[in-house]
Amino acid sequence: MIYPAKEVLQELLDLTQDGDIQKVLELAEKLFASDKQLSIFTQHIVQLASNFQLKRLETFIVSIQESE
Repeated sequence: MIYPAKEVLQELLDLTQDGDIQKVLELAEKLFASDKQLSIFTQHIVQLASNFQLKRLETFIVSIQESE
C-alpha cells in the first residue's frame, strides 16, 4: 500500500482526533484525485470514516507514522 506524505498523514490524524469526518472524507477525495496510486489507502480511509470508526482510523494512521 502506498501512503501520502507525513504532513498529510498528520493532517488526517488531527482531523480524526477532532472527529471531523467530513474533512477526513474531503481530504481522502483530494488525495485520490491527485494521485491514483493512493487509491487503496484512500479507500480504507473512506471506509473507516464513513462507518464512524474513528478509533480504528486513528490507530491505522498512527501505525503508518510509526512504521516510516
